[in-house]
Amino acid sequence: MDDLDFRILAAIFGERLWRFTDWDPRISTRKIAARAGVAPSTVYERLSNWQASGFLQGYGVLPNPRLLGGRFVGHNVRLADPSAREAFVGAAERIEGVFSFFHHANAWVSVMTFAQSAEASWRQSEQVSRLEGGEHVEPPHVLPEIPPRGRNPDLLDWRIVKALAGWSGHSLVPVAEGAVAPEVLSQLERQFDRVERDLRAELRPTVDAMRATATFFAPVVLGVSGALYGLLSEAFATIASLPMSPPTFHVAVAVYLVLATAGILHFTSRLEGAGDPLALGDALSRALPIGFGTYVATLALAQLAL
Repeated sequence: MDDLDFRILAAIFGERLWRFTDWDPRISTRKIAARAGVAPSTVYERLSNWQASGFLQGYGVLPNPRLLGGRFVGHNVRLADPSAREAFVGAAERIEGVFSFFHHANAWVSVMTFAQSAEASWRQSEQVSRLEGGEHVEPPHVLPEIPPRGRNPDLLDWRIVKALAGWSGHSLVPVAEGAVAPEVLSQLERQFDRVERDLRAELRPTVDAMRATATFFAPVVLGVSGALYGLLSEAFATIASLPMSPPTFHVAVAVYLVLATAGILHFTSRLEGAGDPLALGDALSRALPIGFGTYVATLALAQLAL
């Protein structure tokens, strides 16, 4: 790792102590770049290299255990044989409450569990100590509490988090069909709908700007370009001929405008209506006459002015 790697890590963790509770998987590449003082493309390339090398193993969901009636507990284990790490982890995953692992560069591995009481955490520690391959297990320690963020999750939220993550230290395991209760699926659908609404709200300015481009800015630019093409055709008539006559060029530009408008509105309709053909048809029926009229009017006025 070099200085840039540490700067990116500091940007992700917000200049705080590097604890796993400080990681924000929703932070954008642009925001990381602004904090680290480098280009977004540099951050994207470095994060891609992290994933390819195994340094960045994935992203996760972390609820506040205090609001679920429990706590996150860490059990540090020194392995007798570091090469048997995978076998140890596979056995530890079967312990009730285990949800993740932190692998250290040496012979140590941290087993992360969710426990609803101090007695439960000690029982988990005893189960971890009985696993084959563990040479020494330190006493369990409670991880730092995560401050609440204005919402009190219930036990259904906890089940959803378990279903999403699969509680595997290796990867986020997909949820098998039929393995989740109907109420969990219903809750997931509502949450996904809320995420979709939020995304559409964030993209609204972009959609409006693209529509304005299709119905006004692009027709005006193309109209002026058509008039300039006619002026150049007259100016160079005695020297050389242009590839197209002005009328042919105007028709070609009009066709291009129609195709470009259709492409832009197809994209915006997919953002707003999930690709509904009726939404696309309605948008085209309103935008094409306005855009084409703006193009013809601009072309006529520019020819008169020039």
